[in-house]
Amino acid sequence: MSIRDLENKLFDDWSSSYIAPFVMDGLVNEECWNAVNRKILFVLKEANAGNRFDLRHELNKGGRQETWQVLSEWAYGLLHLEENLSFREVVEVFGKIDRKDILRNLCIVNINKEPGGSVSKNRKLKETFHEKDRKYLPMQLSLYEGVEIIICCGSVITPLFVILFEDLYGYKYQPGQGHKFGGVWTYQIKNGPLLVGFYHPQQRRYSKELLYNKLLNAVKEGLKLNYAPIH
Repeated sequence: MSIRDLENKLFDDWSSSYIAPFVMDGLVNEECWNAVNRKILFVLKEANAGNRFDLRHELNKGGRQETWQVLSEWAYGLLHLEENLSFREVVEVFGKIDRKDILRNLCIVNINKEPGGSVSKNRKLKETFHEKDRKYLPMQLSLYEGVEIIICCGSVITPLFVILFEDLYGYKYQPGQGHKFGGVWTYQIKNGPLLVGFYHPQQRRYSKELLYNKLLNAVKEGLKLNYAPIH
C-alpha cells in the first residue's frame, strides 16, 4: 500500500471527529519524495481556506503565492545545502523554475486539519490539538520515514510538536533542551531528525533574505555541517 493510500485511510477515520470541513495534507508528491536527496517536513498551523479540500493536490499545482513561494525558497536552499546558496542566487533560480517543482519534494503537515483564515487563533488551535489531533498526528507523522529536517513554522507549533515525542520517538522532551543559533532554536531528536522552531512564511517582521539566512545557518549548525555562514 502506498503512503498516499495510508494517508487517505487515516484521514477517513480522523475526519469523523471533525464537524467542520477537513483538510488533507502530507506528501505533496510521493514519487518525488521517494527520490529526493534530503527529506524535509514542514509543520504549519492550518490551511487558509473555507471548505474541505486536499492541500496535497493544491501544492502539486504550486499553491498560493503568499505562503508557498517563501516556503519553496527555504526548501530549495535546504535541499541544496552543500552548494551554500545565497538568497539572491535562489531568487535567480526561481526565475527559471516553478515553485511546484520544489514543493513536490516536500511533506507539508498542518497541526489543525480544520481550515482557517489568514490569522490563526492560537487558543482554539491548542484546544483542537488536545481534543482531536493529538491522537492522530503521530499516526500520520510516522508514515514519513527518513525525514532529516522538521521545520515548525510559527511559535505555537513547536510546543505542540514536542508533546508528540513520546508517541513518535519513545521518550519525553525535557523543557530547556536544544540550542539557539542566531536566535533560531534547534534540537536534535534522538535517533531522529533535526527539529527547528522557526517563523511562519507569512511573518512580516523580517525581510525574506534575513529569514532565509537565519534558517539555513541554523540548520547547518544543527546538522554540524562545516559550511561558511550565509550573510
